Amino acid sequence: MTSPAPVIAPAKRIYKDDITRPERWETWLPKKGDILICTPSKCGTTWTQIMLAMLIHGGAELPMKLPVLSPWVDADLGVPASEVAAALAAQTGRRVIKTHTSADGFQKALRRRPHALSSPPRRTVAGCQGSPLA
Repeated sequence: MTSPAPVIAPAKRIYKDDITRPERWETWLPKKGDILICTPSKCGTTWTQIMLAMLIHGGAELPMKLPVLSPWVDADLGVPASEVAAALAAQTGRRVIKTHTSADGFQKALRRRPHALSSPPRRTVAGCQGSPLA
């Protein structure tokens, strides 16, 4: 099991909407090896989550459902933040964490290397076609 990485700087910005609750980041203890998927909505977040989870766990047979294995920490989807944090803390090895919050919206931790994914703007617009957000 990897130890929590010390937090060295607070979030620079606060992002809040109908689902996102920035205070939920306070329950997350970053660990060395954590992979944060920080992408705007409709830019391949879930697709990236499943690929990374399959790579980490050696195939398509994952030990638990994707939303439990790779939670959206700052989303208030009816699961208390403490339960999400406990489920993450129980995981050993590398963890994949989902967010639609920009990287400046959560605390910086020592020994955490950010991993970024971006999508061309045309793809983002195309992905929103037919979406209630469009």
